This record gives sequence, structure tokens and C-alpha cells, in this order.
Amino acid sequence: MGWFSKELDSFPDFELPSQLRTLEITGWPKLKSLPQQQIQHLTTSLTSLKIESFDGVEALPEWLGNLTSLTHLSIRRCKNLMLSIDRCSNLTFIPLSQSDSDAPTLPLLEDLAIRSCSSLEFIPIAPGKGKGMTCLRKLKIEDCEKLSSLPTMLEYCTSLQELSIQRCPNLEAIPNLDNLTSLRDLSIRGCDGLTSLPSGLPSCKSLQNLTIESCHI
Repeated sequence: MGWFSKELDSFPDFELPSQLRTLEITGWPKLKSLPQQQIQHLTTSLTSLKIESFDGVEALPEWLGNLTSLTHLSIRRCKNLMLSIDRCSNLTFIPLSQSDSDAPTLPLLEDLAIRSCSSLEFIPIAPGKGKGMTCLRKLKIEDCEKLSSLPTMLEYCTSLQELSIQRCPNLEAIPNLDNLTSLRDLSIRGCDGLTSLPSGLPSCKSLQNLTIESCHI
């Protein structure tokens, strides 16, 4: 569903086939929300969802978490999106990086929360021309049992103020925290797989609260 829709501000009233496995929705810059009626019934069939160029959408709907068979989610060019990912038990990969582009990754995103994604293994955030998620202020990752690594380019998130990692037992390391001079709160709890403290802590000049709990370091 593509660029023919770029001037429309509402989604057509029709029902998608219930057996649909892959869906790409592209080029609806004026739409304020995702089409609930047309998608939410695909709870057990949809495995791949691509959302692109939804400038008017500010938040992902809660019903997105009901897509229990979803294993691949791609979100691009949604510049006003406030992103929270919750209870997506089959999600293994969140494509926050843009390997085929020099554009910065989600340059306006300020708050990212990822919770209860039990199959999630890694979260790539790659910088475009030396730029990452430069507006990101809060990053929370909780109850992701298979997560083994955090974004390696975390140091490019130069506006980051709060970083919270909770109950990720397979997490082996926290990336370098160099350049995170705005970081005020760092909380790491229930991460049994950690073998060392994150490097770059001395450069976190604004750090006020540091909590490391239930980690076998």
C-alpha cells in the first residue's frame, strides 16, 4: 500500500485477508494513526510488518502487541513517532539502523522503551555519517531474556539522560559510555550475564544516580 495515498488523511474502509503474513504500508504522511480495523484481526497470521513515511503518527497503538506471530517489524521515516515496544514475544530483531542510508537513525526520537520481548536478541543502532539517535533522552530495556548485546553505537546518543536495563540475564556487556555527558541516571538490575562494569563511566560528568543490583559482576 504505497504512494498513491500520500494526500489522504484516512485509511480506506476494507478488510485485509485474514491469512496475510507480510504487510508493507508506505507513504501516508497525513495519517494520524495506524489502520486498526484493517490490521488488528491479523493476530495469528502476520509475521512481518513494515511501516514507512507516517509523519503524522506519534505513537504505536497498544493493539500492535496483540500480533502474536510478528517476528519482523520495520519502522522508517516516521519522524514524529514516540516508540514503545511491549510484549512482542516472537520479535527477534528491531531494525533501528539504516545500513543502506547515510541518514541518521530516528533523529527526533526522545524516549524508547522495549519491554517483555522474550525472543529479542540484539538492537542495532548504527550512525549515519557519525550521527546516531542524537535526540534520545530515555532508553529503557526490560525483561528481554535472550538479549545478548546493547546498541554498539550508544555513545552517539549524546542527549541520553536516563539509561535503564532491567532483568536481561543473557546481556554480556554494556557498551562504551564515552560522550554521554548528559547521562544523569544509570540503572542496571537483574543482569546475571554481565562480567564487568561499562567503560567510559568517568566521562559521564552529569551522572547523579547509579544503581547496579543483582548482577554477578
